[in-house]
Amino acid sequence: MWVYTYKLDEQSRLKKYKARLVVRGDQQNNVTAQETYAATLTGRSFRMLMAIAARFSLELRQFDVANAFVHAPIDRLVYMRMPRGYTRQGTILQLDKALYGLRISPLLWQKDITEYLTSMGFLTVPHEPCCMIRDGVFIFFYVDDIILGNHPDKREAADKAVEGLRKKYTLTGGEPLKWFLGLE
Repeated sequence: MWVYTYKLDEQSRLKKYKARLVVRGDQQNNVTAQETYAATLTGRSFRMLMAIAARFSLELRQFDVANAFVHAPIDRLVYMRMPRGYTRQGTILQLDKALYGLRISPLLWQKDITEYLTSMGFLTVPHEPCCMIRDGVFIFFYVDDIILGNHPDKREAADKAVEGLRKKYTLTGGEPLKWFLGLE
């Protein structure tokens, strides 16, 4: 089915409308909590990273991954009905990639981005699966929001990390961090 949403800017003004194809979560059976749990950056870790960034005058840039879940391959057979407007009698869709609404999508996305960052040489910070570091550059993510931090001396390494991410994902943003998860 289609879900229509809108995004607001920092001043709560309408930024854009979106239509997204989603899977109905109420029609999914036999999915355990272990199969659906995806870590998110804790508030405590976010505050700690902001304190470190302030103390060491780090540059912080914010990115958004467009259609993040759709990048993650599905590790099982999943079928869905054709969306409204595309219905053909007796036709269903088999998903190759995760979709919003699918209970396993957040975990599949987390695995996908973590594996990709690892392939780029990033290491996961112990006890914080949503924070990774390489060559003086750290990346932390909260679902599809990514913050990249670096000392000004490491700007080239940071730019290489962004370039690497853009090889697989469509990123928007890249401006200096102003607000994140409702915090300015």
